[in-house]
Amino acid sequence: LSAAICHGGPERLREEAAIRLGAAADAVILPDGGHASRRPALLVETLSLLVPLRQLLASQRIAIPQQLLAAIERAMPMLRMLSHGDGALSLLQGGATPQQQLVKALLAGDAIKGRAPHLARHSGFARLALGTTTVLIDCGPSTLCEGTLALEFSDGDVRIAGPCGAVR
Repeated sequence: LSAAICHGGPERLREEAAIRLGAAADAVILPDGGHASRRPALLVETLSLLVPLRQLLASQRIAIPQQLLAAIERAMPMLRMLSHGDGALSLLQGGATPQQQLVKALLAGDAIKGRAPHLARHSGFARLALGTTTVLIDCGPSTLCEGTLALEFSDGDVRIAGPCGAVR
């Protein structure tokens, strides 16, 4: 899509690419905003691709597919849900790095500022929060999990407990 826009491709090609992008975004972002893979790191990666494309479409005054807008609007609250007080991402489901700066940048550009859900049934995550204390729990079905009932615990910007070791 960005190539079709930046290189002045035919309008028909741009429109078709935008429609396909919207459908792909809708397919990969679950109804609760999580990534279809259940991996928080892939949610961040997907948003880091979709948000700039949305901005590119808007800057060129090209209609943004409703499916793309809806997918981003579902995913941003989920990104909040899967973030700790330090602004860094959960390491559940095989996350290797907290991606703090990227998460902060994505959330800073979120105009809607939707509330983080407490339970994401489709993605299989739960968030408990009181004051500055946060607990993130992987409660997805064991057939879809690398760590059923794994949890992360933080207070403010301090990580207290989290997953450790490699999944075999």
